[in-house]
Order: sequence, then C-alpha cells, then structure tokens
Amino acid sequence: MRDTSNGVAASAYDMALAGGSFGGFDATAYSPSDATNLASQAKSHLSAEAFSPQSKLPEQTHNYLGVAADITNGIVNEVLNHPGQIAQTVAESAMAGYAFRLAPPVVRSAALTLGAVYAGYQFYQKAPGWVNDASTVVNAQSYSADQVAKAHVGLEKLGGGAVHLAAGGVAFSGGMYAPELYSSVKGAYSGLRSGTLSSEEVLASMKKQFEKEAKAVKWDENPAWMKPKETILSREETSKLFESLATKGSDYTFVKKPYTVTIRDGVPNEIVMDIQNKPQVVEAGKKVVQRIMPDGAKDTYPIDHETFLARWNPTGNPGEYAPKPIPTKMVLLDRDVQIAGHAGPQLGNAKDMLATDGSKFWTVQKSPLLDTYVGVDEKSQALLAALAKKA
Repeated sequence: MRDTSNGVAASAYDMALAGGSFGGFDATAYSPSDATNLASQAKSHLSAEAFSPQSKLPEQTHNYLGVAADITNGIVNEVLNHPGQIAQTVAESAMAGYAFRLAPPVVRSAALTLGAVYAGYQFYQKAPGWVNDASTVVNAQSYSADQVAKAHVGLEKLGGGAVHLAAGGVAFSGGMYAPELYSSVKGAYSGLRSGTLSSEEVLASMKKQFEKEAKAVKWDENPAWMKPKETILSREETSKLFESLATKGSDYTFVKKPYTVTIRDGVPNEIVMDIQNKPQVVEAGKKVVQRIMPDGAKDTYPIDHETFLARWNPTGNPGEYAPKPIPTKMVLLDRDVQIAGHAGPQLGNAKDMLATDGSKFWTVQKSPLLDTYVGVDEKSQALLAALAKKA
C-alpha cells in the first residue's frame, strides 16, 4: 500500500510508480519497495541545496548595493570623463551667483521663488524615473536584461547629475560672496607676504575675515551700484564738518588706553589690512604698525616714523611701544560720510566718531573706540559708558 505518513516518501513512491526523476535522482532505478530509501536520499539532496543558509539570503540584498555602485560609477565617470562640462557648470553658476549679488532685493526674491518652483517641478518629473530605475536594479530577476541595462544607465546619469548639482551650488554661493572671498584671500596673501601671518595662520585668517565680512552683507538692501554715489569730503570740507559738529556740543576728548603695538619697516607697495579690513598701500620709507585687538582682530596700518615717535613711547621690549597720553579731539557724526583720510578714503557712519590730531582726520568706529580710548572729562566718559551699555 501507499504510505502517506511521510509526505516526501509518498511523493517518491508516486514518482517511482510513474517512472521519472525526483530531486535529481532517477526514480526508475528503484522499485516501489525502495520508496523509503529514495525519499531519504531525496530529502538529503533537497536539504543541501534548497534549504542551505545561502539559498535563504534574498537576492535583493546584493542589488541594493548595485544601486549605490551605479550612482557612484556615475559620479566617478562624470568627474573623469567630462571635466570640461563640470567647469562650464561652475563658471555659469558662479556668474549666476554674482548676478544675484548685483540684483535688487525684489529680483532676488523673485529668483529664489522661481528657482524653488523649477527645482520642485524637475524633481516631480524625474523622481519617479529614479525610483523605477532603482526598483528595476533591486529586483533585476523580474525584468529583462534590456530593462536592467537601461536602469543601470539611468542611475549612472543620476550620479553624474549630482556632480553638476553640487558643483553648481558651491559655485553659485562663491559668486554671491565673490567680493568677500577676494578680500579674504588678498588680506591673507598680504599678511603672508609681509610676515604678519605665518603659513599656518593663513587659512584661519581667511576663514575669520570671510565670515566677518559675509555676515555684514545686507541682502535686503539695494546693491552698491544702485545706491547714490557718496561724495568724498576733502580735508577742508572735513574740517568744516568737524567744527560744525563741535559747535553743536558733539565734541569729546579722549586719550588712548595703555596697550602695546609692534612696529617694523614697511615693504614698498605692500598691502596691509586695517581694522576696517580695508587695504592700505605702504609707501617707501613708511613704517608698519600692528595691534592685536581684544577680539583677536589685527589692526595694521602704515605711518611716518616721525609721526609714530611723536605719539608713542618704547616699552623697553624690542619693537613694542605704548601710546603717549596725548588728548585726541573727536566729534560724533550725525550722518554717513566719506572723508579723504591720510591713508585713502574712509567711511564714517552715523554715530561713529570723527577724530583729528590737528593735522589729519580719521574715523573711529564704536568697537575700536571702546577698546582703545578713555574719556578725559565727565562728558566723554559718559559717552563711552552709554556706548558700552548698548554694546
């Protein structure tokens, strides 16, 4: 009789009666009475092949890695085989970023809105294709070889497009902040050339100066080319402005706090950066003074040696000097002005100070004023106290 207590044995028994093979074994070589032995061998054969741990590992596990490999291949191929196209993307994006910098605020807002809409539309259009390509590669066993090959190509194109997207984004940002990048590089180069910066300090100096200037950019204001051109006041006009403000009671007197600076011989035509991060050209025969401010910023400027000695005393340490307690007259500016300073045009904003030593004029911002000067009378001391409280 047919023994049905063992499913495998029963199947083997039926195959033996019909004649054929089971699990790779020729059933005709066995008689019905040997069904139990046949079943035992068939089960052993199936256990080795059909129930091994390797056979239980999903094929998709490897294909997920294939998706990542296709995208990576696309990135590498784009970088190695199409550097010219990447360079074109960088150049176009940098120009677009600089054009964004020069545009008025209303155009910037419109550009950002349109850019976001366009990016969203492109993602909406292409994302389903990317998902389909990835699904095809992951489940390659369910698709034809041609479909899988096209999916591989699609994912490689995705990787190549990511290269252009990343390069374009960085270049666009670089174009937006081109003046600040140029200023930071120029300042670091000048410092390295003059010896005020070591090679280890260059990158940190560039980063600090760039971050400081980038934060000062006001994107909600019109670009410089759209603003009315400010007139640079001559020395005579600056003197009249000083006298006018002094008669209105906006005059103060300060002396410098005790602090030290270093002085060295200047290199003709070298460029140093002052406290306003403005380049100053060192003329032949000039000295270069440098002070490290409390916040770590460096104030470096050229000066005549005679003028320096008239206002500074040696401290006893080589190359170090401290200011003489010479009173400096200042007035509080009531508007933005540009003056013809001794080292080139200087900007003074409303609430900055306009200072003079009797022979020349210069502007002093709030932070350097608080860090450098003390008032010689109650009126001047009260002004510093008020500024410190606001700060």
